[in-house]
Parts: sequence; C-alpha cells; structure tokens
Amino acid sequence: MEDSADLLLAHAAGSSLQRLQRQRLQQRLAARPPDLRATWPWPALGASLLAAVAVLAAVPLWPPTPAAAQSTNAAMVEGPAMAAGIAAHAITVQPPGYTGLPARRETTLSLKAPQGSMLHWRLRLSSPQARAALAFTDGRRMPLAQADGEWTAMLRLQASALYRIEIDGRVPEGKPHRLDAIPDRPPQARATEPTQALGQAAPRQRTWPLRFLASDDYGVVADATLQITTARGSGENVAFQQREIRLRGSGPATARRFAHDLDLAALGLEPGDEVVARLVVRDNRSPQPQEAHSPSLVLRLASAREVQASDLEASIKRVMPAYFR
Repeated sequence: MEDSADLLLAHAAGSSLQRLQRQRLQQRLAARPPDLRATWPWPALGASLLAAVAVLAAVPLWPPTPAAAQSTNAAMVEGPAMAAGIAAHAITVQPPGYTGLPARRETTLSLKAPQGSMLHWRLRLSSPQARAALAFTDGRRMPLAQADGEWTAMLRLQASALYRIEIDGRVPEGKPHRLDAIPDRPPQARATEPTQALGQAAPRQRTWPLRFLASDDYGVVADATLQITTARGSGENVAFQQREIRLRGSGPATARRFAHDLDLAALGLEPGDEVVARLVVRDNRSPQPQEAHSPSLVLRLASAREVQASDLEASIKRVMPAYFR
C-alpha cells in the first residue's frame, strides 16, 4: 500500500497530493480486492487423515482384553491404553487432615495433591510373575509389595517428583509421570480500620478502634494475638513497653475478622506518646503452623501544646463571627 494505508482512514480534506494518493489506493482496492481468508492447512489435514486410516485399519488386529482384566475393580483403570505390563491401576490421595479435603481416587499416574498428602498406589500387572517398583528420576527406588494379586506402595508427598514404573528391572522410555506437591501458602493479615498506617489521635480521644482481616487457603485458627507497643517520653528519654491481647475471631476459617477497641487511658498514655498495634495470626497447618503479621499501625497522641492550639483555634472559630458582626 506504499505506506499510505492511513490515508484511507483520514478525512477527505487534505493536501492535493494526499487526495491524489487516496484515490489511487481506492482504485487499486476496487480493481484487485485482497483475499483475507485464512488458507487451508492442507499438510496437517493430510497427516490427520492418514493417521485416522491407520487407526481404523489396526482395530481388527487389536488383541482381546484378558478375562482377568475384565473383572477389575471399578476403582482401577484398565485397558490397552495403560503402560506396557500394567493391566490396571489406581492411586488414592489422602490430603492432610488440617486441609479439610476429602480423599479421592486418581485415574492417571500423574497428579497434583497438597503437600503432605498420602499416596497409595494399586497396580495389577499383565504377568503374574512380574515384579514392579517406583523408580524416581532423583535416584530413589521404591519396591511395590504384593497382596491379593495387586502391587501396592505408599508415599507421603513432601515435594514434587518425577517417576516411572519399573517392571522386572526394566524402566520404560518416554515421558515420566509427575507428582506435583501443592505447598500450603502462609496466611495473610491486613488492617481494615484504620485505613492509614500512621494516624493522629483526636483531642481527648479515649479509644482506638482496630479491625483486621486474616485469610488463608485452608483456614486460620480462631485465636490471634494483638501486640501493643507504647512509646513514652521524647528525645533520648523514650521508654518502650509491650503488651499482648488475645482476640477471638469471627466468620469462616478462610477469612476471619478480628476486632478490638483499644483503651488509651488504660495504657497510661499521656499527650505526646505513641502506640503501635500489630496482629499476629497462625494457620491450621500441622504439625508446624505458619505465622503472619499484619502491617504495624501507629497512633500518635497530641501533645499538650497541640491540644492548647486546637482549643485556641476552636475558641477563635466561636468568637470571630461575633467579632465581625
């Protein structure tokens, strides 16, 4: 289009050269309109057709399913789609109790499960005399035990891994099976009130309302700790004191709310002092819960000079209208 396609979208007004070029482009488009349809992928279609013909031709030659495989438990997957030497398989996944997730059965040899889940393999081999083991790509090898015609193994999933099923000492080629361990995310805690991390107390303010929201993928415990730190004095004579207050949350375990109205007078604060509040929450992970801290909230109490200034300002606001009248 000779780098002039933008002229087709411009207004008719313009220089004589632009109008002339615009007419030339319109004439070319009218004489030879472009074909914008996508071309047919003939090579891919031909390959798919040949593959379909080959599969249909191989169906009559497929070996029949053994009678033993036909009586397989419904909980196990069977058939020629399985790996070589495996007639049927099933994997039971038991997540950790603190997650609250139910046990489930997987129909594939690759799966995803919460970290710490117990995995239970059940395999039935096509040859009764064969032996099986789980061969991991990091060098570990776990032999399967035989019981009631099935080969079983149990493993606690602590980290993601790749493995293959070894039969009679032979490890099949190809892509290994994958076990993905989903880690438990740590809890999150944030303050919903106040919305600012640093605040100035109003004159003669007696309480400080604090509201927090704690969330977790599997849930946080109902109890939390509110850490209170007071700073009294000024300059080099600043004294710090720490306190802890136990709070009881409300709402669902995955999104608990904590509330407390802090009594400033009970803390013995004086004008010019500061108080810092922070919430500490723990999740339900067992045996080692994860802990999270909310951002620190700081409240500064107005000094005596600021209180006097605010009182003077208020009196001026009350007197000045009468003065001007």
